[in-house]
Amino acid sequence: MKSFQKLDRSNDNTDKTKKDNQKEVKKPGLIQRFKQMSRDYWYVLLPVHGVTCLLWYGGFYYLVRSGVDVIALLEYVGVTEKLLQPLRESKAGYFALAFACYKIASPLRYAVTLGVTTLALRKLIALGLIKPVPSSQRLKEMMQEKKDNLQERYQESKQTYKDQLKEFKDKVKKM
Repeated sequence: MKSFQKLDRSNDNTDKTKKDNQKEVKKPGLIQRFKQMSRDYWYVLLPVHGVTCLLWYGGFYYLVRSGVDVIALLEYVGVTEKLLQPLRESKAGYFALAFACYKIASPLRYAVTLGVTTLALRKLIALGLIKPVPSSQRLKEMMQEKKDNLQERYQESKQTYKDQLKEFKDKVKKM
């Protein structure tokens, strides 16, 4: 029995270590990844997001308009009664029901948008139409190079103006 307890405790330690490692390597959530991608690649993400949103809403509208019992489908998926009750009692029509489905599917919509945007970026980079965002280290190097270049140009300009001013003063003294 004691050997089992020792074994059990060692498993607890490894479980704690695994949990600590999981906490350290915590992946960003869907919304955080969406925000980061919108900062880095907004020019690709916005059109993709617009098109996918239209497709999602159009698909839900088509389902509702075709006579599919969307409320029963939402019950099957596991949507809470709190959300379903207003839909059952509503006389709002197809657009409202399609919009409700659209909002309920938001996490899936964002996941699809991120996936399609990633595929589009890979294709555009492979075709050479866009350049990948440099790493943070490379960005720091680029900024330092730019800073050094500007400082060098400033010093050269300063020296040139000093020389011109000295020449002008010499000409004035000779007059």
